[in-house]
Amino acid sequence: PSGKRRVTYVISDLHLGAGDLRDLSIRRQVGRDFRDISVASIMGTIDVELWRFIRWLVANQHDLMLLGDTFDHPAAESDDRAAAPTEDDCVRTFLKIAGAHQGFMVALQYFCSQPGAMLRIVPGNHDIFLKMPGVWAEFMKLVAPEHPERVQRLSSLDEDEIHYEHGAVEPHDRFD
Repeated sequence: PSGKRRVTYVISDLHLGAGDLRDLSIRRQVGRDFRDISVASIMGTIDVELWRFIRWLVANQHDLMLLGDTFDHPAAESDDRAAAPTEDDCVRTFLKIAGAHQGFMVALQYFCSQPGAMLRIVPGNHDIFLKMPGVWAEFMKLVAPEHPERVQRLSSLDEDEIHYEHGAVEPHDRFD
């Protein structure tokens, strides 16, 4: 629809993890009883639903905002890590999450390849690592390698008399 005003759809708290049972996106699907559930089938369902939604956004010329905790760094960290994660640790964790949710990452790349598309990202407390230059560079390589101008990373956003922010700003959630 030419000349139509683009609407921004907002998604928050996907909590995509490394694809194991600590992955909150999977736990939400199956509840407490994991015995008869295939993790791979649930992950496929999550990525398929996100793909469908992104295709719908593209078909209707809408934009997307990921409003925090899209990725769940704490749930995907290695259990044997003793110290605070380094930037290299965070890059590895992000790539592990991206590998577990390849369908979603490809869908974001498809979205960002569309003329006029705008993806806005406000990192939350579980994906604060997106503010690290190395993690952001890897994210951009996967999502918008040819069109970085179609992605904005924001701390918050004021638009059309609406203020968008992910949760409270607490000292332990900051990355300066």
